[in-house]
Amino acid sequence: MIMQMKKDSIFTYSGRINRMRFFYYFIASVVLYIAGYFLTTLNSDNSFILLLLAIFIYLISGFTLITGLVKRLHDVNRSGWWWLLSSVPLVDVVMVIYLLVAEGTKGKNKYD
Repeated sequence: MIMQMKKDSIFTYSGRINRMRFFYYFIASVVLYIAGYFLTTLNSDNSFILLLLAIFIYLISGFTLITGLVKRLHDVNRSGWWWLLSSVPLVDVVMVIYLLVAEGTKGKNKYD
């Protein structure tokens, strides 16, 4: 039970997630990014605290997206290092669409 909770944690790169869960990771990342963006645009008085909070939100957003990408790549039986391709323009869009529509590996794979 505890090992399953550990695998399902958003704070670890091990394990697998299905398409719907990846969609939730992706949406959470986008919402956090938008929140950070609004925080930086509303920071008209150049408050250092608000800037630090926005940077923290951006870091959490990126971490959430990378974690979701790695786990979803594991589900389609690919190495988590493939997430680095998401830093290439246009490849990132194709990769996210693929991960949203591709069916995961049936049964166990080497990332279970």
